[in-house]
Amino acid sequence: MAFGFETLLFALISLKVQDEWSISAVQYANLPALTCIFNILGGVVLSYLSDHYGRVWPYAVSVAMIGVGGLASAFAPDYTTFLLLRFFASFGMMGVSILAYPVLIEFLPVRNRGRVLALLTLLPALAVCASGGLGWWLI
Repeated sequence: MAFGFETLLFALISLKVQDEWSISAVQYANLPALTCIFNILGGVVLSYLSDHYGRVWPYAVSVAMIGVGGLASAFAPDYTTFLLLRFFASFGMMGVSILAYPVLIEFLPVRNRGRVLALLTLLPALAVCASGGLGWWLI
């Protein structure tokens, strides 16, 4: 679900980022494209690690990558640094996405699993829609 937020955010901030760093639309297009690639890499690597070494430390590494990469990218001085920092955040984002649901399912009572997972699918999708209006209002 976080990938949906990020994709929508890329669309909403594109003109501002292009003006801020004086980059072309083609250069800006690298951001969402590389984010997809980084998500795929993160999913493959972190799921392999969680299968072979347990879920705890790959999940912790994923959360740390999102936090450090996301926070540091807010202070990136140029576009290249921003792309590098988004690599860490995007790589970790997919790790959290693939590891959070199985961990959650393990701790839910069997009778509530379906309802909770349906809400976890529906509510972020609605939040993505609402964040577009909020992002437009903020910018």
